[in-house]
Amino acid sequence: MRLLFILILMATQAIHALAQALPERKALEAGTIKLIQAVKKNDWRSVFDMMPPDLLKHLRVSRAQMLALAETPQFKKTTAAMQLLSHEKPTPILREQGVWASVIRTEMRLKLENSRLRVSGAMLALSKDEGKTWYFMNMSKNDKDKLKGYLPKTLLAKLDKHFGVTVKEETP
Repeated sequence: MRLLFILILMATQAIHALAQALPERKALEAGTIKLIQAVKKNDWRSVFDMMPPDLLKHLRVSRAQMLALAETPQFKKTTAAMQLLSHEKPTPILREQGVWASVIRTEMRLKLENSRLRVSGAMLALSKDEGKTWYFMNMSKNDKDKLKGYLPKTLLAKLDKHFGVTVKEETP
């Protein structure tokens, strides 16, 4: 009887924890879909709006500078050559010192003049309001260095394996 009571108590706690996780998970998945749609449409204004404002401040980059970058011929040429092939569902949410994070693995194709490349990488989803609002950024090796001093060290360590990009040449 005691064992049955413990099992019921554990099941109740698991259901309660799952029910609490649903709203932030739904917000994360909705934000991910919004981001993916903006990338597919080359809507960089919307993509930049989904970047963490306090991270841009930390990096000393303004939204105006980001928008100006999007207007340069090199940026337009590069993004016109990109094609998002797929993305995975966000990973389970990590929580450290008031910062929530999840990773979305992505596959893109980059069509260059003489070659086609398949680029495997990831986007980092961040929330500082318990999952109500999610912001997104790239996860290249360079981005990892930029996050030092912005994210808790323990969270950065847990995310370490996701930083970086794999590039493979495709045959036409």
